[in-house]
Amino acid sequence: MEHAAIERMLRLIGILINNRSYTVADIAGKIGIDRRTVYRYLKTFRENGIKVKKRYGSVYTIEPCTIAWADDVFKGMAAPANGPEDGIILQRPCQDLTIHTGTYEAMKELEMNDILNDAPYLQKIVANVSLLVKAASTRKKVLVEYESNWRNRRCSVVIEPYSFYFYFNYVWCFEGEKRKNTAMRISRMIDVKILDEEWSSVPKHRKQVIDAFGCWGHKMKPIKLRLTMQARNLMTEAHPISMITMREDTDYPDGEKWILETGVCDYSGITRYILGMLDEVEILEGEGLKEYIRAWREKINAVVL
Repeated sequence: MEHAAIERMLRLIGILINNRSYTVADIAGKIGIDRRTVYRYLKTFRENGIKVKKRYGSVYTIEPCTIAWADDVFKGMAAPANGPEDGIILQRPCQDLTIHTGTYEAMKELEMNDILNDAPYLQKIVANVSLLVKAASTRKKVLVEYESNWRNRRCSVVIEPYSFYFYFNYVWCFEGEKRKNTAMRISRMIDVKILDEEWSSVPKHRKQVIDAFGCWGHKMKPIKLRLTMQARNLMTEAHPISMITMREDTDYPDGEKWILETGVCDYSGITRYILGMLDEVEILEGEGLKEYIRAWREKINAVVL
């Protein structure tokens, strides 16, 4: 598949997610293709497991997809949990590929067709994912060189990788040194090496939930925000998972305002975003979030004043 076609399909998927008003003709104009091509892409999406729904007239939308995971790849390990994150791969919607048996196979197809040759960053991610999947399927420990936010430095850690989340953006693992379960972002892994050592902490493996902003915990705290178009664009570009629960505010014309109604495990992730866009974001629900931001503003004032 040509790069230009992939780019057009990705743009189409981005437009179709939660689409409420754009017609096929509107979309064709935005992407620079004819309506026949849009319909052909919609047919391809359906054939590859993407749930394309007709809202009315020629207005179509994409619902969260359920992907069939390849049993041979994940034999002996827990399959990734299917949830609202379905349809997100490597931080962007990318299910326009010719196979649909799973994200792992999709990444391998990119690799085999030399599509990643001019993208060394993604090449490295695909290589790391391949090694982690192999280690998980054979229950081997892994030595990872990792750029850790918690340690605030580059470090080497030994992990037992046992499950993947957000379509291989994260790996759930048991970290030997800290003796605890954690979610590691695969894009922060500089090097991955499979060790000739079996897992030793299987009874302690526990998964939690991860929100759209990379925080994890045992439960979600509900929030509801109203965002300007600029704030919405910046959020979905930086945190693509958030687009799944984003919808246009029908009280405002032409996409001027958007509503984000979701859950977060920790207020820190969403707060980092809001503090940079205070006049572009309105908190409609979430008293805990408001209190958290007030505390942060006091810290900022103490530094600035």
